[in-house]
Amino acid sequence: MDVDVLCWGGTCKFEAYEMEGKFFVNPGSATGAVSWIDEGLGDEGEGDGEEGNVPSFVLMDVQGDVLVLYVYQLKRDKEGNENVGVEKVSFRKGTPGA
Repeated sequence: MDVDVLCWGGTCKFEAYEMEGKFFVNPGSATGAVSWIDEGLGDEGEGDGEEGNVPSFVLMDVQGDVLVLYVYQLKRDKEGNENVGVEKVSFRKGTPGA
């Protein structure tokens, strides 16, 4: 596909990366809701070393040739306390032939 940014989903995990001048974004969820798929939790709800399902969503700000993602993720510490982390990820479209 001849696109600058490609969004996809289905894995319930946030991903964003650049490859061959294109930017790929998987927001994790369209809503930030917890998925019924939680691969990282065992029978007792305790982690097995994997991070498990981290509810997340992304806000995209497009300004000319710059895309800024604001990634919101619900995190849980070892005591079970939850907080929302926000991370900023930027992508600038390259100049053709550069």
